[in-house]
Amino acid sequence: TNLLSIVRVLFEFSTTGNVINSVLISSMKLKMYDMSLARERLYLALDAVVYLLILYYTVRMIMDWWSVGLMWISDFFNMCEVLISMSTITFLVVYLRVLRMHDVMTRGDNWLTADLTTVPVTYQSLFTMMAWITLLCIFKMFKYLKLDKSMMVIFDVLFKAGPDLSSF
Repeated sequence: TNLLSIVRVLFEFSTTGNVINSVLISSMKLKMYDMSLARERLYLALDAVVYLLILYYTVRMIMDWWSVGLMWISDFFNMCEVLISMSTITFLVVYLRVLRMHDVMTRGDNWLTADLTTVPVTYQSLFTMMAWITLLCIFKMFKYLKLDKSMMVIFDVLFKAGPDLSSF
């Protein structure tokens, strides 16, 4: 298989004689992209398409911001758009750095001596960032629902009922 599992078992002996243990089991791929497999080449191509779409989306946002001026940022949905772009670009930079770190640590026999415990934790942080970006995209979707007149009524009712629902 292409998986490397890291098992960390810690035992702490307290002054009262208790033993406190904790276990951390993490798995990661030895190779992020195995170019001998067609599926992996497809994943890499899809990643490239996503990065190009991120670039296009960011350029479109900057052009809209430039054409409207500072009033553009006062809208909540436009602020979500800025947060989506900033979060996505930050994620992309961190992801590329993690890929580089991952490749350096797992090249050859380096994985036998390298401290790989940080790599799975970093991947978990990246998944958290992806969840944040997804949540922002869901907020952004409400802008397009608001543009439809029939959806505008539903959106206004949910917006007015939001504080009551959240306190309930």
